[in-house]
Amino acid sequence: PLQNDKRPPPKHPAFPKKPASLLPGQSSRQRTQDTGRLTFVFADSGRRVALALKDRIHMGRSGRAGSYQPELNLEEHEGEQSGVSRSHAIIERNHLGIVLTDLGSTNGTRLNNFDLPPDLPYALHHGDEIYFGHLLVHVFFE
Repeated sequence: PLQNDKRPPPKHPAFPKKPASLLPGQSSRQRTQDTGRLTFVFADSGRRVALALKDRIHMGRSGRAGSYQPELNLEEHEGEQSGVSRSHAIIERNHLGIVLTDLGSTNGTRLNNFDLPPDLPYALHHGDEIYFGHLLVHVFFE
């Protein structure tokens, strides 16, 4: 049912965006590259999940009988009711810094109110707002 959601596209993407806060003397590039840990804050519950960023973080819902287990399991945050796909998106490091990529999810991924096209990485910054389907999450770099 959520896949028929026809929201108008934003007039312009909210990318690139400066980080919400930096340490004194720190550039946005340093904040992005030096991050070893990400904290995800779920807007509906206020619940926080902190994960180390080694190579990549898969986000989605777990498979039946434990066949697929993403690093950030959105099933625990009403992901299925919010239109989150099993393999929804990834966060990883590349030449742009830390990036978010939608994996062709059914209900899409929005970054700061911009609908991400599938399979294209977009730079992620401290304080960004991400919708996985209709599930709102804020991400913070530590």
